[in-house]
Amino acid sequence: MKKRTLSGNEAKLILQLEWDNVTFLDIPTIQKSLKCSTSYAYFIAHSLVKKGWIESLGKGRFLLIEAKRGYKKLAPRMSPYVITRILNQPYYIGYLSATNHHHLTTQLPRVLHIAVQRQRRPFRFKHVTVQFVTVTRKKFFGYEKAKIDNEEVIVSNLEKTVLDSLDRPALVGGIEAVARLILLASPRINFKKLLLYTKQMGNRAVAVRLGYLLNALHVPKTPKSVPKELKKYVNQIRTPLGEVDRWGRKGRIDTEWNIIENVPLQNLLAEVEIR
Repeated sequence: MKKRTLSGNEAKLILQLEWDNVTFLDIPTIQKSLKCSTSYAYFIAHSLVKKGWIESLGKGRFLLIEAKRGYKKLAPRMSPYVITRILNQPYYIGYLSATNHHHLTTQLPRVLHIAVQRQRRPFRFKHVTVQFVTVTRKKFFGYEKAKIDNEEVIVSNLEKTVLDSLDRPALVGGIEAVARLILLASPRINFKKLLLYTKQMGNRAVAVRLGYLLNALHVPKTPKSVPKELKKYVNQIRTPLGEVDRWGRKGRIDTEWNIIENVPLQNLLAEVEIR
């Protein structure tokens, strides 16, 4: 249990923040409230973090832990998704975090993936690593509003989550995990939207991997028009199915999709029940 006893200036700051209904604060906020120097503001912030009155969000930003609720009661309920409130750029929750939201994985992620257009460094928030994934403007679409851990956030929709996973398999647990999530998502997938998004992304590797896996997994109720449209992306360039860093570039060539089967079939289909 953290000792929460406050000094005079700490008490003045906390009371002022709660009176003003402030949730997030930074060093300039502390300076303005206490009329103090930058170094003293950092000293106060460090002390309040140690005492459990504020939570560090990195880069001199903090989250206030309200006195009326208390540290012991509030801490377990604090969600890393609160950091989306202070992002000063468009974002969406994606990749492994989105697969969890859409019930496509049984993993409890210890990383929060946030897609952004400008690079940001990762940081730790409580027991979660917040990782920012830089996405090009062309791929920055296909998201919706959702409520996660009582926070209103923006998250990639089901179809975009599938395509993002095919684009960056390593972020969701590898191509084997992608195979499983496609099968789990298939009853809810809007295939017309999936094809539209595939075209909008303009990524040939994503398209041929999708076509190959729909065929290999015998995904039920896949409209016949889907593989027909996806085959338009097949050309002379061979695409590795799995991540090259993990699986290498060697494997049997699937001539229908011009895919290098660099992942052993038993690995690809592990924990996947083919219907």
